[in-house]
Amino acid sequence: MSRPSHTSTPVPELRGAAAIARNIDAAAEKLSMGQPKRSHSRTTIMTEAGRQPWYDAEGKPIQPYIVGVAGGSASGKTSIAKEILKRLPNVSWVAILSQDAFYRPLNEEQIQQAFEQNFDFDHPNAIDQELLVQCVKDLKASRAVQVPIYSFTQHQRLPETTYLYGHTVLVLEGLFVLHDPALRDLLDLKIFVQTDPDIMLARRIRRDIVDRGRSVDGVLDQYLRFVKPSFDTFVGPSARYADIIVPGMHNAVAIDVIGQHIAKHLTRARTLLLRQDISRTLEPAPFDVASGRTFPLARLRVGTSVDGTPVHVVELAPFSEQGDAEGLVAHTDDILPLPPNLCVIPPKAQLQAMLTVMHDVSTASGDFAWACKRAGAFVAEAAMKLLPYRSRKICTPTGEKCTGVELDVTHICGVSILRSGAILEQPLRRALPALALGSLLIQSSGTNYRPMLYSVSLPSFVKDRTKAAQTWVLLTDAQIGTGAAAFMAVRVLLDHGVPENQIILLTLLVSAQGGVWSLQHAFPQVRIITAGVDPGLQQFTWPDQHDGYTVHTHTTSHAEHYTPAEADMAERQVFAITPGCGQMGDRFWGT
Repeated sequence: MSRPSHTSTPVPELRGAAAIARNIDAAAEKLSMGQPKRSHSRTTIMTEAGRQPWYDAEGKPIQPYIVGVAGGSASGKTSIAKEILKRLPNVSWVAILSQDAFYRPLNEEQIQQAFEQNFDFDHPNAIDQELLVQCVKDLKASRAVQVPIYSFTQHQRLPETTYLYGHTVLVLEGLFVLHDPALRDLLDLKIFVQTDPDIMLARRIRRDIVDRGRSVDGVLDQYLRFVKPSFDTFVGPSARYADIIVPGMHNAVAIDVIGQHIAKHLTRARTLLLRQDISRTLEPAPFDVASGRTFPLARLRVGTSVDGTPVHVVELAPFSEQGDAEGLVAHTDDILPLPPNLCVIPPKAQLQAMLTVMHDVSTASGDFAWACKRAGAFVAEAAMKLLPYRSRKICTPTGEKCTGVELDVTHICGVSILRSGAILEQPLRRALPALALGSLLIQSSGTNYRPMLYSVSLPSFVKDRTKAAQTWVLLTDAQIGTGAAAFMAVRVLLDHGVPENQIILLTLLVSAQGGVWSLQHAFPQVRIITAGVDPGLQQFTWPDQHDGYTVHTHTTSHAEHYTPAEADMAERQVFAITPGCGQMGDRFWGT
């Protein structure tokens, strides 16, 4: 393995091509018999484990690491790309994107030329470079994309596409990956694979016979007319732009070094204790008429009742200046403001009764589930009021004409943060029976309690960026303490192109501190609807072999950098809403 020099790059010669053809003719015929002609996508996606947060506490995405692998036809680019990804321990959500997926669609005359093996697929103009560059730009910006699927047996793009999203490391491989300056500028690491020309030719003959249904004579003819001249003119000279040249065979050491380099880059960034950062309480912005900012729509009074027990009462604007609320509070100990994008359902007696059942530790699972569904109905109905409506003229059964309203949305769906967000699916379906549903599996890591994204299951119109821009999403989670899961879910939807102001977050309970403020700070246009507000967010250290649980009071301070010992301790911090409803998913399903 060595860095490329600026001298002329060796080009393959057709040494012993006839001998190679003779030796593999019989084997090729045997290989081709009974072998299916493959036309599936060459894009490879590996998401076996959860994905760690790819954004900072401001909600801004952190770019993935993009590696470009170029080289001659059948030089081993894809195999090397796969081996590189295998060398990345503890790095999940990685993918290989093949430049071959971006061959331009052919007209009928060109398709006929392709079947006659007279079309030059080895020229840069055969690649839809504009689409490829845009796709890589979107992936570098953490946006979801639809990658074309090209059939080498039909010489045409298929109507299906490959959905690609959310990868920490992306390897782009292809003949001309290092040829285009616009594409090179998007790469973090550039690799050129140098392979003996006889090996490349032998591999190409076998591949084209088995995978693409070609004959040996046709492969050799195409090689002489198109492949070798393309390598001499375009592919070979692009090696000068590579950061590193890797041999096409016996390259284990080189691949190990590349894997270590990528892993070092991924861990070199500062330690982000994201759960700590987004759980902090942020002070509300001061009132400023010129900027259009207003006071919070609600605030939480925390005090004691006549008999001395603690109570907390949500007050909606306009606020009362007295120290009591309906005679429940004898005096006020504290007033906690709530963020302006938090919509609290008016705390009437029926809803308060549901919240009481939910908070009671002695409530049976069935009663708890009933109370959650009933409170969820209030939340779903409140969400319906925030959707846009338009006028609609109708004719009544008596023949009268009148004007009513109907939903003014092109696409709408519900997305649950699994598993507790599924509690609100039934109330949503009661409000909108035909509502399309999706889900995001987000769970805390078992080692450091960071949120981890395990799966993304969204309706097809959300995966299409054009349609996503016209989509309203009702995002559901049972409760918001630190807001880490909701924070990640909002980032996923934004990455798919859903406008921030068209995301409504539905939840049954929030803490007046921590997550709701972080969500408002990062995503001020996302509206949050809740049935109840509790005042506290308790922080404690996960038990270890020494001292068990250690409880801490909530603090607003946070550090930008941490020593390894501080990071280990801080990453074992977990949070709970106080007084709170506990683990709502476990209580709802009785697990």
